[in-house]
Amino acid sequence: MPRRKVVNQYRRWVSDQLKPLLPRGWELVPYTRVLDAIEKPTVMVRLNSISRLPEAPMAAHITEYVVTIVNPAADPGQADAALDDDIADLLHALDQTRNEHGLPVLRWTRAERVIYAETYLAFDISVEVITNATPNEE
Repeated sequence: MPRRKVVNQYRRWVSDQLKPLLPRGWELVPYTRVLDAIEKPTVMVRLNSISRLPEAPMAAHITEYVVTIVNPAADPGQADAALDDDIADLLHALDQTRNEHGLPVLRWTRAERVIYAETYLAFDISVEVITNATPNEE
């Protein structure tokens, strides 16, 4: 009988790695959607691109996710003040989170200020993960 792939394995793994790094009180939504109301800082994860890993072109991919952090404050100055330190702290936490081989777990490449839903201040953080073939369910 054919085996099925484990659904959302990579996205779930990225979300699981991010969760302990987020400041207390932030909400993690492991997918991107338009939210009706944002009441607290909210983090969404979306798959952005996949490319071949040059060192292992047939065995591994570089999978890029965009982690969007949205601040609920309507006032841009208040949102800026709320996010400034938290974004820097999150990026430093990403830098310091290593696997058993001492390599970064999630490598971030860029954090860019954006506007979410034409209203809220947000940051898009590009993170890269090296992925291999998806294991099958037993």
